[in-house]
Amino acid sequence: MTTKRRVVVGSLVGAAAIHVVMLACSATDTTALNRRDGGGSDGGGSDGAADVASVDAPRGDDAHSVTDAGGFLDAFLDAVRDVVGAETRDAHAQDATTRTCDCPTPVPPPVPIYREQSDGVTTSGDRNWLTVPNTSVSVTVGEGGTIDLQASGGVRIDTGNSAVCGLRFVVDGEAPGVEGDAHVYLGAGVSFLTTWSALRRVSGLAAGPHTVSLQIARVPGFGTANCMMEGAGFTFRKARMLVTAR
Repeated sequence: MTTKRRVVVGSLVGAAAIHVVMLACSATDTTALNRRDGGGSDGGGSDGAADVASVDAPRGDDAHSVTDAGGFLDAFLDAVRDVVGAETRDAHAQDATTRTCDCPTPVPPPVPIYREQSDGVTTSGDRNWLTVPNTSVSVTVGEGGTIDLQASGGVRIDTGNSAVCGLRFVVDGEAPGVEGDAHVYLGAGVSFLTTWSALRRVSGLAAGPHTVSLQIARVPGFGTANCMMEGAGFTFRKARMLVTAR
């Protein structure tokens, strides 16, 4: 049984018990008790007849008892209405988000922030990291906060030579090593678009705002072609990023 049901049942039973006791007390016939104990005028004949007559005749106490029974029913129904009304008001209060207990406030789930590349970008030279347009995001976390980063898109090279294109996330100006979070190898003569994806989690951050962005650069030692990310055309050509802070 739930707490609310226990409260309702307990209140009704308590109200019923109180009114039953009151009814029993008010219906006690002291005159009948005196007769049973030998009360009256010395037990004479005329007095005995009077006693019999008093038993057979309707007594005020009997009428009073009937009245009390009706009053008990009315009082019991009033108690039921009071308890149900209190429970209804409490339910409406909870529906209106007014808490009536010391329950912990639920924490809403974090909502990811979405960013989509707004313009093209072409690398120049080795490890010359460039921020992809429209991928800078500012988020705020509590003490020891965490940021989850996801990104995907397409990349190609600008000449017939080969290259390895690196992608990386940057948080507050820092990145996980010089080569980034993802590599895409594009061989000689491969000019079509190649898709990529990257994933990273940053934990233990200090409370406050933090800046996140996505960068691209050519990784040295694998060719001299430049890496290109197109900012127009089909959506899959563009870099798209999700940032979730908590």
